[in-house]
Amino acid sequence: MLDLWYATYQNDCTKPEERFNKNFIYGRGKEENLKNILSAISRAMEVTGFVKFTGCDIEEDESKFSDLHKIEESRLIQAVLNFHLCCTEPDGEKEEDISVRVFLPKVVDDFFFILNGVKYYAIYQMIDKGTYTVGENIGLKTMLMPFLIKKNDAVIVDKDNNEYKGRMMELDVFRRSVNIMLYFISETGIDETLKFFNANQYIHIFSEDAEIDKEKFVRFNFGKFDMAIDREFFAEDKWITFTLLSLFTKSKISSAEDLVSPEFWNHQLGKIYTANKDQAVKKAEKIHSSVRRILDDCTKQNMVHIDEKDKKSVYHIFRWILVFYDKLVKEDSMDLKNKRLRLNEYILYPLIRKLSTETYRCLNTRKMTMRILTSMFSNIKANICIKQLITSELLRYVNCVNCIDIFSAGLKISQNGPQGLSSSNNVPIRYRGHHPSYIGQIGLNAASAGDPGMTATLTPFVKIDGLFFDKTPSYKTDGYPDELHIYGMNPVKEEEEVVNANTI
Repeated sequence: MLDLWYATYQNDCTKPEERFNKNFIYGRGKEENLKNILSAISRAMEVTGFVKFTGCDIEEDESKFSDLHKIEESRLIQAVLNFHLCCTEPDGEKEEDISVRVFLPKVVDDFFFILNGVKYYAIYQMIDKGTYTVGENIGLKTMLMPFLIKKNDAVIVDKDNNEYKGRMMELDVFRRSVNIMLYFISETGIDETLKFFNANQYIHIFSEDAEIDKEKFVRFNFGKFDMAIDREFFAEDKWITFTLLSLFTKSKISSAEDLVSPEFWNHQLGKIYTANKDQAVKKAEKIHSSVRRILDDCTKQNMVHIDEKDKKSVYHIFRWILVFYDKLVKEDSMDLKNKRLRLNEYILYPLIRKLSTETYRCLNTRKMTMRILTSMFSNIKANICIKQLITSELLRYVNCVNCIDIFSAGLKISQNGPQGLSSSNNVPIRYRGHHPSYIGQIGLNAASAGDPGMTATLTPFVKIDGLFFDKTPSYKTDGYPDELHIYGMNPVKEEEEVVNANTI
């Protein structure tokens, strides 16, 4: 009966093309490059300066796992991550090569995992493909760490005691909410930051007794120097001036030299994260390293709707969000065009968390030794991913009543799991319902009775490009500089030149 219906449906002469999306239904293990993902998360450890990722080896032939002997059957893939460690100790430089072995589940019969003699569905997880909204804030979940860009009300007063109200932008990361301009200026300097945002022609620094055209500029005083902002730019700008001026006011800049001093701004950032003021500058350097590593290679590739120039670094992503903040905050996070599917990424999440923990442990270690470096990898168990996957809410026992039930085996998706929505009463009520974009893509009559909206069944006719529902290009920062020069990584101008560049 089913065969007859399917043959009739497929042979419909009015629509001769293949109706069921077989490429997606049978695409598990084919759309995601496991080696690329493993390489991306391993390469992120290089930010420590002590670890060099040298390659990844994948072995799918289980007969070559010489020491894998289990009574219960498991179908696995072996991944070996290779690193070169180097550090300087009192008796000289030490080097060592080390390998980490990790077992991962193998997709069997197109749809299943077999772990410890039990067959499970290999269920896709549906998450945001890029940014998402949290109230009036914008968030992004990378493979390594999430961050949030928030807005707060700001009040500034010019030199003539005129009061202005606007908004300042903050970066919420590492359990701190910090004026986002502080990250930029402490990394790149005030001049480079203004250029990066195309604001250098509108914002100028000069001595407090200099004469300016009051009709053209709004003037703000910061002790021994003033800042002049073009009135038209000031009227049109939605956040740059308020964020910048709020930072200057809070930082209590005492001179023009402080304004262009990397040490001054790094001290301002570092003291937010440590009570030891003498260690503030060194702490800031570690914070910068941590911020740079947030954006991993896989997250860049998954943000298919963003132009390459706008995701060169995490600071380019920050700028992209800030420039298009008003548009992004209005986007619908439930719309399928803003979603993507994944499988290997959430399986690897326990390993990602472990490597991230060891990276931050390394960054926070004052005196690194080879013993500490090797211990970072020696306690990573081969079954770290398998052990946590078995207890994951994304893993379900196979309960098919027959072998042709592709609706249960091949089309189930879930929004639960790592970096997804939590299956609890805290899920926003709108996620419990259906969205107009689901029509033709997600079965409207299939929902979990115990956790509605969190799990769903795709239709076999789903239109999806790889693991993306929509790859349409999004907003592009045309006219903004492509490059960003960072202290210590690229040549920067002398302080005197920076002051002159923005002096009327």
